[in-house]
Amino acid sequence: ECPQLCKLASDYIRKSEECEDNIYSFFANEPDADSLFIKIVEEFERCSLSYFAFHWSQAPNMISQVLGPDTEPKKKLKHIVMAATREQRFERVTKNLKVARVFTTLVEEMKAIRLASVDDSQCTDVMAPVAHSDRSPVLLLMGGGMGAGKSTVLKDILKE
Repeated sequence: ECPQLCKLASDYIRKSEECEDNIYSFFANEPDADSLFIKIVEEFERCSLSYFAFHWSQAPNMISQVLGPDTEPKKKLKHIVMAATREQRFERVTKNLKVARVFTTLVEEMKAIRLASVDDSQCTDVMAPVAHSDRSPVLLLMGGGMGAGKSTVLKDILKE
């Protein structure tokens, strides 16, 4: 059975025309052929994903092949590659969002203490110009849920 399963796996990866028919006929004599067919196809996909997880040096070549002009017969492979790269794409997007969130949070805090106004003549008690030696500690209350950037803003303020 192992050599035949290996041949089925090879056909599945190559997406030969009769690969799904061959897989289904392999389980045709079993009582629960439909569920076995689904399970083996899912297992083949998991194997492909785990391959990409440990061989990222090959990922750019595979992605360029999948996203190339003749992607119609490779739709399933495209979904596998996109699923395998989802985590890296998500990390890149969240990294960009973190930077934007820091600036947005700082602007919101500045608006809260009315520091964003253009006219310097409208000083409030909080923003009155005072020498460094005469300044007193300030309590800054920041709201927001997890991931709102509070600790990042605090670190940036402490750096200043």
